[in-house]
Amino acid sequence: MLILEALGDVGKLLDRVDEVKASLAASCEALSQASAALQAQSAAIDARITRLTDAATAHVVKHIAQQADKATRQSIDLHLRAMDEAAQALFTRNVGPAIHRLTQPLQRLYEVVKETSNPWNSWLTHAASAILAGTLTWFLLSGLWRP
Repeated sequence: MLILEALGDVGKLLDRVDEVKASLAASCEALSQASAALQAQSAAIDARITRLTDAATAHVVKHIAQQADKATRQSIDLHLRAMDEAAQALFTRNVGPAIHRLTQPLQRLYEVVKETSNPWNSWLTHAASAILAGTLTWFLLSGLWRP
């Protein structure tokens, strides 16, 4: 009887092994499907990461170009100001005195010409006073004015 019981237990054990085998096959199939799904998601994630990387690279390149342009403009402005200051200093130091030396005689000549162009201007006030005094004297003495 023990043998029969052992054989029955072996039969039950074989049935359970068949059930486990089917369960393992189903689990294996589910794992295969999960693996395929993960690979598809991985490909989608890779594509998305590639797009993000490309966008970030384009943004960084644009930012670097803007900063380089800004630095270039600032450098140009700085150089222009330095050149302007140097030109003004050179003009003030070298050309300004020479022009002043050249214009002094012309200025003096202008003043002389201005004074001599109307020599009677200085005597005009005296002449007007004399005429007025003479007219008032004649007016009073001629009797046209009666108190």
